[in-house]
Amino acid sequence: MERLRAMYGFTDAPLMFQLCLIQFLVNRCNAIKSVFDDNFLMIFSQDYGSWELIAVITIHVDDLLLCASVSTTQWIEKLLTERFGTLTKQTLPFVHTGLQLEMVNHECLRLHQDDFNSKLKTHDWSKDGRKYQAEEQCAPEEATSFRSITCACLWGCQTRPEELSSVISLQTKLKTPQI
Repeated sequence: MERLRAMYGFTDAPLMFQLCLIQFLVNRCNAIKSVFDDNFLMIFSQDYGSWELIAVITIHVDDLLLCASVSTTQWIEKLLTERFGTLTKQTLPFVHTGLQLEMVNHECLRLHQDDFNSKLKTHDWSKDGRKYQAEEQCAPEEATSFRSITCACLWGCQTRPEELSSVISLQTKLKTPQI
């Protein structure tokens, strides 16, 4: 007897699991994917002709951020456990995809990236002793560093929208950064 199974490298494996997880939630929980982001799901209940939002889920590889009532959370957890095995759960405060969530009081949830943003460092372009000319193309290693720093700053803007305009202007230079 021959068995067919998918084979994925380490790079593709997380993506394949994420796609499987999303498909499971769509098929078994009647989740609906957002038109703007396939990793943002909503679950609705229809009672007496009206629709009610009962759960919102964001997914990053194998991490789910679930916002729902206790009974809905338990129902989804039961289905996921039956399909994927034992789950690890976190309650507030916790970190999800680098975003820290904590309750300030019973009416206020704080979402921040203080830890991530505190680790962002400026880059000293003059430390290698190179003399730069205005509007000179960056060397390949400098371009890589520029892209890395810019993308890290862009992620840091999730909770710092006041910085978004400055970072987006840097993002327009990702392909061919100049001094």
